[in-house]
Amino acid sequence: MGPLIYSAVFDGSKVLAEYEAQTGPGRKLGIAIASKASPGTQMSYTAGSLSGHYLARSDNAVFVAVCDQTVPRRVPFALLQKLDSAIPNLADANIFKFLQETCEGLDGSDGLQLARQEIDQVRNVVVENIDHLMERGERLSLLVDRTNDMNSNAELFRRRTHAVSRKFWWQNARMATIALATIGGVLFFLYELFRV
Repeated sequence: MGPLIYSAVFDGSKVLAEYEAQTGPGRKLGIAIASKASPGTQMSYTAGSLSGHYLARSDNAVFVAVCDQTVPRRVPFALLQKLDSAIPNLADANIFKFLQETCEGLDGSDGLQLARQEIDQVRNVVVENIDHLMERGERLSLLVDRTNDMNSNAELFRRRTHAVSRKFWWQNARMATIALATIGGVLFFLYELFRV
């Protein structure tokens, strides 16, 4: 069952066609609203948990829709506008058939509400994607920082290994010099010893 409880087309106070989705106070409210309608106006009334809406043309045609108060006002007024544009002449014999088909086809979905829900879903997806991109950016930033640290550590390692290499080269050079001096001193001593 859709959101509509009762709908009717009146010629002044005479009912031309009516559709009742469920029996109850909807029909009574609809007839009361039609009797108060002024030509060329549209208005809404509430009675208990029901809301009644009408659109009255200047040719005494009155279109009435009664629904639950939880239904947004756009829904019944969209139905009334549709009936108004589709029924240009009250003498049309197919008014009841058209009214019944239109009311039964009304699913109560509020187009604006559906659009807002879709926009909210798209916004949520965009926010999630932005969050993922920010996380990825943070990870890339962390990776860049680590790469810079590794580069500076590699440069420091290269300098230290070069310094250690120089240090060992000088140690080897000293040892070689000391060894040569010792061998030279021993040879000189032996030479002086055996020279006699």
